[in-house]
Amino acid sequence: MEINIIDVGIGNPTSVLRMFEELNVHARLVGTPVDLDTDLTDLMIVMPGVGTWDRAVGKLERAGWIEFLQENVTKFRSVLGICLGMQLLFDKSEEGEKPGLSLLDGRIGYFQTTNVINIGWRDVTFDSYSYFTDSRFYHVHRLALIDEGQPYIKGKENSGLPVCVEHKNIVGFQFHPEKSHYYGKKLLKEWLQKYAEKNNSDVIAT
Repeated sequence: MEINIIDVGIGNPTSVLRMFEELNVHARLVGTPVDLDTDLTDLMIVMPGVGTWDRAVGKLERAGWIEFLQENVTKFRSVLGICLGMQLLFDKSEEGEKPGLSLLDGRIGYFQTTNVINIGWRDVTFDSYSYFTDSRFYHVHRLALIDEGQPYIKGKENSGLPVCVEHKNIVGFQFHPEKSHYYGKKLLKEWLQKYAEKNNSDVIAT
């Protein structure tokens, strides 16, 4: 099992890497799919992101990630998108013109106006069938998934915004686990326990 954190300059991948290291889990930064050196069925892919939609899509395209993820997503153990990385899982965004990955059906929009930022700690409640634990997480975003009753919305923050999605092996967090201290580490551990440990009980050191 291998955790690969996409690093194309669209966020804070080193912060995500440090969070996994604090969990005693081996993870590494990868710039392109060519850097992957294990069987696809053993891959855990993390796509963090901070920035603007079109710039992020452009960087992923140039690095070869768009086509690679679209063609192989069903083979991985799991794909996790964080913040902008979660938004990029969807079809399109009001912020840009380029198409997203379209791994999940949906659109991203400004939840109030273009200059309003949802920033700070927010209580998050997960679906009653979710394996994630209700907690508080740190948010910084101006856009969010438009809630059109999608069945894969698995968590909302206290204002009602969708902030967690899950469909098969695809997971997305709108908030930042890597900035959420103990709560973020617990959440990532829950993600690992479901997807990484299904064939390996020794992924997380006790």
